[in-house]
Amino acid sequence: MAKLLLAICDDDHFDLRTEKELICDVLSSKNIETEVDTFASAEALLNSNKRYPIVILDIEMNGINGISTAEALHKRCPGCLIFFVTNHEKYMDEALNKHAFRFWTKPIDPYRLSYGIVSAIREIKNRQSFIKINVNKKPVSVLCSKIIYAYTENRVCKIITADEEIVTKDTFKSVKEQLTMDFFCDVHASYCVNMNFVVGYSSTFVLCQCNGTKYKIDMSKRKSSEFQKRFTEWSGGTV
Repeated sequence: MAKLLLAICDDDHFDLRTEKELICDVLSSKNIETEVDTFASAEALLNSNKRYPIVILDIEMNGINGISTAEALHKRCPGCLIFFVTNHEKYMDEALNKHAFRFWTKPIDPYRLSYGIVSAIREIKNRQSFIKINVNKKPVSVLCSKIIYAYTENRVCKIITADEEIVTKDTFKSVKEQLTMDFFCDVHASYCVNMNFVVGYSSTFVLCQCNGTKYKIDMSKRKSSEFQKRFTEWSGGTV
């Protein structure tokens, strides 16, 4: 893999230095070559000409805060993976609704950091993965990272993506067999969700969101504990 480009933005200079040292130590231990740029303000980050695949953002900053910064970064680079850090968990719900890939409270736990960064690298690779299905008897490739969820209804398989709803006569089983990335999880015998779009869940449903639209997806009791375990592991223990 080419050198990983990563940015950290925090207006607390001590935290900024500490976070960089921790990230460099963790990635060095995994033999991941990294270039880490630091910014003491959101304005400085947004004025940078570089496009970072991974950005670690403090939420509480003077001037432009982390939430607003994330919105601006996402408009400029929709594929950017954003890690929010804060001293207060009260910001978690808002952060999760603003393109958050992970949410960490300070001080950052090295295990969660390591798991999160490795997951981000895997996510970047997986974004180039496609599933192949048939639509109106024609072969179609669907980018996995855009799939919010897939489900079957009346023996018809439907795939909800960030752009459209796709109906295929392929079986739900054959579609799920292609969704092998670790960010897909079964929540019901008839539903499989992309955890990148999950903004909340209960014992009976999963809530996904994309482009301002929310999707409430049934979760079976049998799948509830399994999903919670998977989602907690996938998110690095943030839930």
